[in-house]
Amino acid sequence: MEVTGVSAPTVTVFISSSLNTFRSEKRYSRSLTIAEFKCKLELLVGSPASCMELELYGVDDKFYSKLDQEDALLGSYPVDDGCRIHVIDHSGARLGLTDFKPGYWIGVRYDEPLGKNDGSVNGKRYFECQAKYGAFVKPAVVTVGDFPEEDYGLDEI
Repeated sequence: MEVTGVSAPTVTVFISSSLNTFRSEKRYSRSLTIAEFKCKLELLVGSPASCMELELYGVDDKFYSKLDQEDALLGSYPVDDGCRIHVIDHSGARLGLTDFKPGYWIGVRYDEPLGKNDGSVNGKRYFECQAKYGAFVKPAVVTVGDFPEEDYGLDEI
């Protein structure tokens, strides 16, 4: 029996990003559009989907192509197990190491005084905001997006 042109419905790839130095190994469905794939990458790399440029590298780490057709399926590109997809961030976001705790952190500026700082910790400034409007969180807990202001009905009191 000869089988040709059949590939697994999922692929295991390495994800790297211009925002950090580590790589993650993840499994994705080949039936995702590139736009859907970018949305899944948001939490992993800390970059908004709209600001991502994707590059595909082979198992030999040789550049293959850009994944630049938003409506194309991930499986329509030569993505095989062990390939690397590199995310280039054009948002201007900075994900980085801090002096106060090990690991990578994202500085968040809240719209309301829900934070713990003003963008500085132990006298070192990481970003600018008002007191109690800043916080540092792990990339995995960040949800990137443009969210409407929440209405708690307090104006009616």
